[in-house]
Amino acid sequence: MSGGKARQIDSMSNTLTVQCFRSWSDLDDQSKDFLKRNQDKIHWDVQGDLNAGMSVWIGFSGGVPATIAQTRSGQNVNVYFFPMTERCALISHCFTVPDMRGRGYYVEILKHVCRTLAEEGTTRIYIDCSDSNLSSERGILSAGFLPIGQGVHRRNGTVHWRQDAPPSICRLEER
Repeated sequence: MSGGKARQIDSMSNTLTVQCFRSWSDLDDQSKDFLKRNQDKIHWDVQGDLNAGMSVWIGFSGGVPATIAQTRSGQNVNVYFFPMTERCALISHCFTVPDMRGRGYYVEILKHVCRTLAEEGTTRIYIDCSDSNLSSERGILSAGFLPIGQGVHRRNGTVHWRQDAPPSICRLEER
């Protein structure tokens, strides 16, 4: 998604309040507890990722953490379809609490993150998910993203990327 398109997203939500955290010490106790309690479902080291320069976005519903997303600057992305720059961002490692699913929180947090990143100067925003995660894929498309390729994880631990379309976001948005 281009920054221009992201700046046009209506990310106003009456049901979800989103906060961005850039370090573990910025998190309040409720958010830390939420992340620790759901570690088995999140499957990533939030504290380590924050220390590595990533950001964690938490969406709260009624003051309770409901959904999260992680972002990192393109300059911190080692392997992807194409080289990324510091003006690009990658959204990954999203999770919505099971009893909070089906309420549109995933799409809302994606829209909020995209709009905020674009307002901060990000020119391109990318997101990925597993092919088997159809609900995430639907949410990603609902938030305004368009598919540009696919990565295949091989048994030997490598990833083979297939780019279905050039990474020219402007061209993709003309479809």
